[in-house]
Amino acid sequence: MPEDKSRPSTGQEKSVRDLRNALGGFVTGVTVVTTEIDGERCGFTANSFCSVSLDPPLVLVCIGKTSSNFSKFQKADHFCINVLAEAQRDVSQQFATSGVDRFEGIACETGALGSPVIPDSLSWFECAMHDRFDAGDHEILVGRVEDYGYGTQSPLAYFRGNYVLFELEKQIAGYPKHGGNFGVILEGPGGVILEETGRDGMLKLPSAPKLGTPEAKDGLYGHLMSLGIEFGIEFVFAVWEEDNADGFSVYYRGTASNTPETDRLKTFQVDEIPYDRLGPYEARLLTRYAEEHASQNFTIYSGTSTKGDWLHPGERAGTA
Repeated sequence: MPEDKSRPSTGQEKSVRDLRNALGGFVTGVTVVTTEIDGERCGFTANSFCSVSLDPPLVLVCIGKTSSNFSKFQKADHFCINVLAEAQRDVSQQFATSGVDRFEGIACETGALGSPVIPDSLSWFECAMHDRFDAGDHEILVGRVEDYGYGTQSPLAYFRGNYVLFELEKQIAGYPKHGGNFGVILEGPGGVILEETGRDGMLKLPSAPKLGTPEAKDGLYGHLMSLGIEFGIEFVFAVWEEDNADGFSVYYRGTASNTPETDRLKTFQVDEIPYDRLGPYEARLLTRYAEEHASQNFTIYSGTSTKGDWLHPGERAGTA
């Protein structure tokens, strides 16, 4: 029987990081799980949530044993699972950050069982603790749904360690076919790929006036193919409109499996990018990319102005 090369021969050959990458191919929603213990509110971000039973109404969520909230949830007899809407990326990040007041700035309501309910969530389920199960480095919390509510917003989705933004994608799709600028930060085997502009050694990110198709050389896809790059465009990195609303820019993140050996293309390791050879906006985009690359905690900017320091962390649209 031929060897199935799609599977490793032993589990020892794959790293934990690699397993996380494989599991990241399953698209999930994002939740914040909250409770109140002895007058103290606590909560954490989780995407390990699912429905278990309709009769009786049971749901489950997992909490890591290394979580700063683990000991508190060990004592909890109720909790609320808040399914986040797309506009709540900042809430997701806040409840995933250690050493901060995770409830700061969030005017939670109190559910019938006493758990904090996050306003404007896509849906929420207040649960009485039904059961617990040990599960390796996590514990499974099974809740019996006692109360719930839901809205009609777009969901906050998570895929391969990044947010999927449905409304932003629709916004991009609605832009006119011309008058824009579509670019990509591609990281290949040799580093980030940049193009020579032909002007005094200046460089730029690959870009085109439209996204296009592989067959259309005036689009970003066709341009990359004409350069001989084997690439994948994966996630939105920044979207903004000019102040006069007549122009817009969309930049993506992606990967390349090769870097063709041409005088036109240059590659630089992330910590060696020559910012002085880039235009101001691309220098700022790549400065942010380098900062976030170090932690693999990428954010998405979306806005309506190219003026001001819109790359500051406080003005980013959300964490990926």
